[in-house]
Amino acid sequence: MIKGDNKVESKQTFSNLDKFAFWISILLSILFGVLLTIGGILWLRSGLKNFFNISYAGYAAFWISVLLGSELWAVFVQIPSISGYHNFISPSLNKLRIIIGIILIVVSIGFGFGFFHQRNLRNYLVHAMYNIINKTINYKEKIEIFDEIIESEGVEASAEHFAERGKLYLEIAQNLAEGDSGKYIFPDKTSDECFNQAIINLRDAINKDGYSAEYYYLKGKAELLNNKTPSYEAYVDLEKAIELDKTNSDYYYYCARALYGKSNESMIDTKKADNNKKRALSYINEAIDMRLHARKEVTEKDHNEPSENSIEEQNYRFTSADSDETLAEYYYYAGEINESFNNKQYIDEAIIDYKKAINCFSAKADYYAKLGISLYNRAGDGDTAEAEYAFSKAIEIDKSASDYSDEAYHLSWKACVIGSDEERFEEAKDCYEHSIACDPNYAYAYNRLAKMYSTHNFNEKAIATYTKGIRNCKDNSELYYERGIINYRSGKNNSAINDLKNAIQMNDSFAKDGYYYIGCAYHIEKNYSEAYQYYQLALDKDNEKKDEIKNYMNDCKSKM
Repeated sequence: MIKGDNKVESKQTFSNLDKFAFWISILLSILFGVLLTIGGILWLRSGLKNFFNISYAGYAAFWISVLLGSELWAVFVQIPSISGYHNFISPSLNKLRIIIGIILIVVSIGFGFGFFHQRNLRNYLVHAMYNIINKTINYKEKIEIFDEIIESEGVEASAEHFAERGKLYLEIAQNLAEGDSGKYIFPDKTSDECFNQAIINLRDAINKDGYSAEYYYLKGKAELLNNKTPSYEAYVDLEKAIELDKTNSDYYYYCARALYGKSNESMIDTKKADNNKKRALSYINEAIDMRLHARKEVTEKDHNEPSENSIEEQNYRFTSADSDETLAEYYYYAGEINESFNNKQYIDEAIIDYKKAINCFSAKADYYAKLGISLYNRAGDGDTAEAEYAFSKAIEIDKSASDYSDEAYHLSWKACVIGSDEERFEEAKDCYEHSIACDPNYAYAYNRLAKMYSTHNFNEKAIATYTKGIRNCKDNSELYYERGIINYRSGKNNSAINDLKNAIQMNDSFAKDGYYYIGCAYHIEKNYSEAYQYYQLALDKDNEKKDEIKNYMNDCKSKM
C-alpha cells in the first residue's frame, strides 16, 4: 500500500511540462555538442586542411570523437540520472539506455584512437596552439615547435612542416640582414646560418613534394638573398617555380634579380653579361605587366606614358591610399638593370622607370636618389638642377625617417652634383661634412670631399680628409690609394710609397698604376734599384705606359 502510494506519487511528480523540459534539455545538450564539435573543427582547421595526411586525420578524428563521446554520455547517462527521469522509464529500458551510452562512447573514442595511429599527442597540441599564438611568441620558440613536430614524425614528416620551418628561417635571416635584432629574432644565429637553414629545409620540402611552386620560389629567394650562394642556383629554382605557376609576379621579379646577379658574376664575358641583363629586363617587365593587370583601377596610360615634366612639376597619380609599394619596387629594379648598361638609351629608360617607381610610392628616399644619379649621369656637364632636386627630396625623406646612413649617402651625391659648380664650393663642402657627421664610416664622402679639395688645389686639406677617412675606414683600399697619389703629387714620396703599398696589399686592382707611381717615387728619391723593380712590376701588368716605363727603367739601370 505504501509502495503503491509512492509509485503514484512518483508518477505525479513528472508532469507533461516536466517531460517537455527534459526533452528540451536533451535537445539543447545535443545542440551544445554540435556547436562544440564545430568549434573543435575550426580549432583544428590547419589539420583538416591536410585531412589526407594520416597524422592530421588521426588527430582531428580523435578530438572530434572525444567531444562526441562526452556529449553521448551527457545525453544517455548523465542528464537522465541527475534529473531522476530514469525512475520514469522501465528498468529494462533504463539498462538499455546505459548500455547504448557506454557502447557509443567506447566506439567513438576507439574510432579516434584507431585514426590516431600512434602519433605523439603533445606535438599536435603544440602545433595546433602554434596557429593560435603565432603572433605572440618569438622566432626561437616557433622553430622549436617545428623541431619537435618533425622529429616526432621521423621519415613521415610532411613537406609542409619543412617548408614552414624554412620560411621561419628565411624571415629571421632577412631581419638579421636588415639589422633587426629585436625580441623576435633568433638570438644565437647569424643571418648566413639562417639563410643556410632555410635553404636546407626548403630543399627537404621539395624532396617530399616536387610540385609546389612556392617551395621552389622560397628556396630560390633564400639562395638569392644569401650573398654566398651563386645566383645561378637561385635562377634554376625560380625558373622551376615559374614553370609550375606562371601567375605569380613575385616569381618573375626574383628571377629577374637572379639573372641580373648572374650578369654581375660574368662581367669578364661582357656579351654574356649583357644577354643576362636583357633576359632580366624581360622578366621584370613581365612582373610589372602582371601587377598592372591585377590593378584594374590603374589604366595603361598611367604607366606606359609617364609624364615628361620634371619631377617638381609631375602630377603624381597615386594617392597615399592607392600607392603600390610592390609595383614601385618592380619599377625601381627595372631602373637599376637599365642603368647598369651605362649608355644613354638605357639611362633614359632608367630615368623613366625611377619616375614610375616614385609615381607608385613617393615615400622611398632611394627612388629619388637613384633617379638623381641617373639624371646627373645623363646631364654630364649640363643642367643638373633636376638631379639636385631629386637628391634634396631623398634627404628630406631621410630626415623624416631619421635614417642617418641613407642621409649621408644622399647628401654626398647632392654635394657631388653641386660641387661641379665652382661658385657653390662652400655649399658642396657643407653637404660632404654633414654627410660625414651623419655616418663617420662612409668612405665615399671622405673620398669625394678630398677630391674636391684637390681639384681646388687644397692638397693639405685633401690629405687631412683622407687621413680622417682612413682612421674611420681602416680597410678601405681606395682611401689609401688616393692619399698616396696626392702625397706623390705633393712631393711626399715616402708617404706616397707607404700608402700605395698598403692599397695594393688590400686590393690588387690598384697594382697596375700603383706599381708605376711607387717606381716614380723611388726614382725621384734616387733609390734606383727599388724604382727599377717596381717599374718592372708595372710593366708585367700590361701597362699602357710601357714605352715611358722602359725609358725610366733604362735611366735607373744606367745610374745603379
